[in-house]
Amino acid sequence: MADKSNEINAIPILLERLAGKDGLKGAIVTIDAKADDILTVKDNQPTLRRETEAAFEAAEPQELDNAMDTDKGHGRIEERVVTVLHDVDWLTAERHYPGELRLPRIKCLIRIRRRTELKDR
Repeated sequence: MADKSNEINAIPILLERLAGKDGLKGAIVTIDAKADDILTVKDNQPTLRRETEAAFEAAEPQELDNAMDTDKGHGRIEERVVTVLHDVDWLTAERHYPGELRLPRIKCLIRIRRRTELKDR
């Protein structure tokens, strides 16, 4: 790369290399500049958290994309299940009350569940 390289120049090259042979097929890639946002729903947003959890529970299995990954090492086993729900029309409606979350360009919800098993627990 040129001496005056920056992330704007480097990122497309990196993505092209990673995407070779479908290496990024179905992946969500987040990058500091010019990327879509990923927002975390936490316990301090109880209404939104309940609504998003209910959406995953109410979804038909064919509406969900799932992937599972297991890492073993350093005295632990960690299992992660990532679930993507694309039916998010209910989040794009006009506001119903002041302060209600409105996400007009939302594309999906992603749920990550992690379970870690240590040697002693």
